[in-house]
Amino acid sequence: MQIKNDGLNRRDGANLAADRANEADRLTNQGAAGPKANQAPPQPDHLELSPAVQVLRTALDEAAAKPEIREELVQRMRALDAAGELGRDTGKLADAIIDSWLSGTGEGGDA
Repeated sequence: MQIKNDGLNRRDGANLAADRANEADRLTNQGAAGPKANQAPPQPDHLELSPAVQVLRTALDEAAAKPEIREELVQRMRALDAAGELGRDTGKLADAIIDSWLSGTGEGGDA
């Protein structure tokens, strides 16, 4: 009995791998309907962000550019705490927070 294996027991593995790669390329380009004529080259990927995501991205970039700990503010709060002035007037603090939000500064005011 003779078994035919279409060259699978070649000693040259590189040629076998190249033959398989060439066959895969041929099948990819040919497809079910034969060779693809007048096919446009593939376009690069494109991503378009919605306006809401663009605003979020800008906010994240700005937040990342600022230091996590504002040392001057920490020192100021420590001084106010040591003087017994921190948290003494919660109404004034709430007003300062609301005013900073409304003005868009986000700095918290001088509470």
